Amino acid sequence: MRILTTVCKGIWIIAIAINVASLLWLIVGSTANFQRSMDIVAIYTLFSIGIFSIIVISLSIFYLIKTKKQNIGIAGCAIACVFSLLLLGCSYMNQDGVDERGWLYDSVNQDPIKSTADRKYDYRLEIINRGQKNVRQQLYVKELATKQEKYIDIPIKMEPSYGYSLGTGDWAWARLKNTDHINEYILITTSELGVPIQSFKINVDEGSIDVMPSQ
Repeated sequence: MRILTTVCKGIWIIAIAINVASLLWLIVGSTANFQRSMDIVAIYTLFSIGIFSIIVISLSIFYLIKTKKQNIGIAGCAIACVFSLLLLGCSYMNQDGVDERGWLYDSVNQDPIKSTADRKYDYRLEIINRGQKNVRQQLYVKELATKQEKYIDIPIKMEPSYGYSLGTGDWAWARLKNTDHINEYILITTSELGVPIQSFKINVDEGSIDVMPSQ
């Protein structure tokens, strides 16, 4: 009976540890490692499954402390199995509610591919981790003659609270305009990006960029 008690309590303790880890995973994952606010699904999961988990964990710890030096018997082992299954079930639901985009890997949104007026490059603007503190933007450029691709970081002033729209037809978050200099273009954001209009002088060949004065 002592061996059975030890095994049941060991499994119970492992289930508690897994559940605690799943709660931390839910909090970290649902906030993209604290880069964004929780969405409705994550809040519901935390306040429903999470609170239930905390109650089960508290009862489990209380029972284990109370019977620390005792054999819990067949009835106690049955209780341990029930609580362990409840904890593992909650752990699965906590883990299932985690959105891994924006922290374990980047979440990328992009406008349609467009071509420069001189037909030298295809390009598009990409927004990385939108709606988060670590939001950033980059310009994807592909030289049509060589098929060479590159990404250029664009320092667009874009707070996490800013929204943007998806257009129809020939729409874009930014337009790349030709200049009189080879490989030099002007990138101008559009109203569809949802931020004040901003302009950047870009040397595509060098990958360099200069912020232009606000219009």
